[in-house]
Formats: sequence, C-alpha cells, structure tokens
Amino acid sequence: MPKELDSEGLAVLKLLVSLLPSVDPNDPRTFTSYKDVHVRLGLHQIGPTYGISLNAQGMGTLVEWANERGFPAITGLITKEDGNVPERGFFGYYGKDELIDIPWWLGEVAKAKAFDWASVMNGGSNGPAGSTGTAQGTVQSGASRKEAKLLIRDIAQPDSKFFLKSEYGPLSDFWPVVAFSPLSLKSKIQRQYRSASDFIIVTGTSGAETEEEEHRGRLLSVIRIDKTTTYDTEKVIPKESWEWANEHYPGKWPYAFKVLQGWSFSPPPLSKEVIPEAYSHIGQYPYRGNILEIEGTDRDALLEVPISPLELKNVSTTDGTLDLDELLKDKILNEEAVRIAALVNSRVTASGSIFQGKRPDREAPLNFLLQVARLLKVKPLTCSLCGGLMQLKPANKLLQPSPDRIDSAIGDYGPQNFQLAHLACNLGKNNATEAQFDEWLEIVKSATEPIAGTGIAGELL
Repeated sequence: MPKELDSEGLAVLKLLVSLLPSVDPNDPRTFTSYKDVHVRLGLHQIGPTYGISLNAQGMGTLVEWANERGFPAITGLITKEDGNVPERGFFGYYGKDELIDIPWWLGEVAKAKAFDWASVMNGGSNGPAGSTGTAQGTVQSGASRKEAKLLIRDIAQPDSKFFLKSEYGPLSDFWPVVAFSPLSLKSKIQRQYRSASDFIIVTGTSGAETEEEEHRGRLLSVIRIDKTTTYDTEKVIPKESWEWANEHYPGKWPYAFKVLQGWSFSPPPLSKEVIPEAYSHIGQYPYRGNILEIEGTDRDALLEVPISPLELKNVSTTDGTLDLDELLKDKILNEEAVRIAALVNSRVTASGSIFQGKRPDREAPLNFLLQVARLLKVKPLTCSLCGGLMQLKPANKLLQPSPDRIDSAIGDYGPQNFQLAHLACNLGKNNATEAQFDEWLEIVKSATEPIAGTGIAGELL
C-alpha cells in the first residue's frame, strides 16, 4: 500500500506550495532552507542538523509519499543555508549524485512549480477521491478515465525559451535523443539552453526525408535535454535505430544529447500555422541543421498548443559520472583537470582583492576537479565559444582548454555557469557580451575565407 501522508508531512507540503509562486527554478537563492522551514512551522531542532531534524518531522514522509505517486520532488526546494543545494540524502534517495545531477534537481523544482498541488491537497492527503494529481490537473478513474488537457503553458516557466529544430520524425523509443551533426549546434545549445527551464521543439521537415506524410511540416515533440554532456549517438539509442540511420543517412547525427523528458503534440498541428515566423527560417542559413529560438507571437501561440507526456523506455542509463579512482588512472586527463581546477582556485583565492580594480567575487563548487574532468572527457571535446575541436595538451597553447564562466556577471563556477573554451577564444571573449564575442568571431572567420573571384584568403588590416 502507498504510504499515507501524515499531518507533519502535509504541513511541510502546504508550506512549500505556498512558496512556489516566488520560486525561480533557475535560481536556488529563491528557494528556502531547512532552518527556515523550522522557523516557519515552529519546529524545534531534534537532530545534529536541521536537515536530519526536518526529515524526522514531516519531510521524510513527504518525500516517500510524493515519490510513490510519481509527483515531482518538491522537497528539492529545501536547501542548505551555506550552499543553496539540498542535503546529499535528497539526491541519494532518488539514486542521483549531488555533484552531477544538478539539472535533474532544478528540473524537479520546475515540475513542482507547474504541478497542480491544489487538486492534490483539496482532495485529502493522498489526492482527490478517485483521481491522481498531474501537472495539469486530475485524471478521472473508472471506465470514463480521461487525461485532462495539457498545454505547453502548463509545463513552461514565465522565462522558458523554446528552440525549434527540424527532424525526420518525432521523439520516441526508436529515437530517444536529440541527435545532430554540426559541432556548432553543441556549442550553441550549451551556451543558450538552460536545462531546468528550456525546451527543444521538434518540427518535421516538409520534404520526403520525413518518411511519414502525417509528420511533414508539423510540430512533433517537446523535449527537455541534459546539455551537460554529449554522447556518441550509437551508444544511447537502440541498435536497430543506429543501423537504420547508417543505412538511410550514413554519416549523419554522430552526436546526441540525452533526453530528460518528452511530450508529443496531440494532434500534431501544422508548424506554419502555429509558428509561421520561426518555421519560415528553420530551413534557411544559418539555421539549417541548427536551432532557432521561437519568440514573440510565435511563442505566445505555441504556449496554447495541447501536448501529451511520453514515457520513454530506451534512454540510456549511463550518466557520465566520473570518480576519483577513474580519474587517477588517466594521466593526461588528470593533469589537465588539475591544471584547469588550479586556475579557477587561484581566481577564487583572489576574489575581492584589489588588482587593477576590484576583482569579481567568485566561488568554486566542491569537488570541482571531478566536474572539470567530466567536461574534459566529453567526446567530441569542443570549444563552447567557437564550436571548434579542442585537444588535451595541444602543441599550440592558444588551443588548449581553459575555464570560462558562461555568464561573466555571475561569480561562481557552478555546473550551471561553467564551460570549457579555447584559451584564445576565452581571452577574446574576456568580459564581453555574447553578441560582442560573436561579432568578433565572425570577423576572425572572414579573414580566412577566400576573397570572391581570387581564391586568396583575406587579411585583417
């Protein structure tokens, strides 16, 4: 029998639900703390830490109750005061790693924010009579069981971004990834996509390469991905799917991002009718084979389109984790990880000191060495700024991997704000905006392109 939610657990749940409107799933600083929950509920600390104490006073039963019913992990809203992350036990309960699974944690908070907790609580501690709470409402039981209408608006956050990508078919167990060929796509996604709040929208192409006619030119899938690691597509899709791809499209889609969640459109609408502006550009340069952000009136219309959740079974369970023993066995990887971690640590040590002006405050996360090593181990290893290939210990030091904060205005080097880039690109970017860096990069690229009609490369004067 599923575990009942006791009065203490219900009190914690009601408090967390009351805080959700002010929560930004991308900013743990807007969450609450174990100590704060004690204060708000008038609880006394009964263990060595506030986390252990709260676990014994309602949080533990809430975790079990929500997990058994497939509800979002709303207790992810509660963090340690000194680190803005939950206790290790939170991640461990779900079989996750507190160093690796930050996108999963923030994704659960995003789902909790979109979930219909009112229906659950109004129907009693275990949900409304004869129904099961869902992110969009309730599902009635009995012969007339019918899923309530779910709109994209229900899974999105106010600031969610939607990136359009063309595919030859929808997300499915046959193809449970977002696969791609150009390395520039990897770079663009890792720079612009936020795992906790953003989505990939898949549209079928209008040509015969989309085999199923009913998929051509239609919106097919809504996808959340884990952008932290790219994989060899062959290793994260079914064997028969890879064989099909090699037979029909040899050499295409060698790399992939793993899917965290997926939804299908029900029914699939014509892309040109819902998002005419974005759809008209997706097949053109520079978006062909890449992604395009859906904005303005297109985004507004997209939010009102109905979708249905997908239950994918064939997603790889490999999570890319790396432990210290494995790192020490790879001499070159270890040396490079130590070098980059030392660079960051030296910057952290210098935080707040005066050196040609006040240096920005910076904070490196715990076990930063493993975080760096995991990024260095990604295949292919590419620069997050220019998209070009990187090597460990190249002959040209300007091409070596270097630590870069995605948003220079943010001080920390946490998993959501850390990437690797060529040393030359990093120096070029410095504290410039993304648009300024892209402008500079285009000028550099144009200097190596042949001048029309001459075959001679241009020069920077």
